[in-house]
Amino acid sequence: MSVLRTIYRYGTAVVFVAVLVQIGAAGYGAFDTANHLKDKGDTYNHEGFEDAWNFHTGLGWILVYAILILLLLGLAARLGRPMIWLPVALAVAGVLQVVFAFLGEDHPAAGFLHPLDALAIFALSGATAHRAWRRVRAIG
Repeated sequence: MSVLRTIYRYGTAVVFVAVLVQIGAAGYGAFDTANHLKDKGDTYNHEGFEDAWNFHTGLGWILVYAILILLLLGLAARLGRPMIWLPVALAVAGVLQVVFAFLGEDHPAAGFLHPLDALAIFALSGATAHRAWRRVRAIG
């Protein structure tokens, strides 16, 4: 059990850092797109737009899988009821993030939920990592 808890603890830190990188990747995609559309009348083809957002999209998928694996690790490590609720909420927010991204492609107004959910993922991943690492200090 202690090995799984150690892997879980480090996994929480990796997920939190990846969430920070993901937020930066969204900023890159937005500003790269804006940089290509500086003047009125400028056009930007779909391929160029996709290139600006590929890293954000790819890392997003990796993050959702990592969050789900983190939940499975937490369950396997038998963290207990008080400790498992944050990774459960994080997994739900991660899955919803994919749903909101797909909805936003066809319904831009629904895309409004995607960045709001990103804030929830940021907070939940930070709280999950904090709780995992704080527990070690309290025990050790």
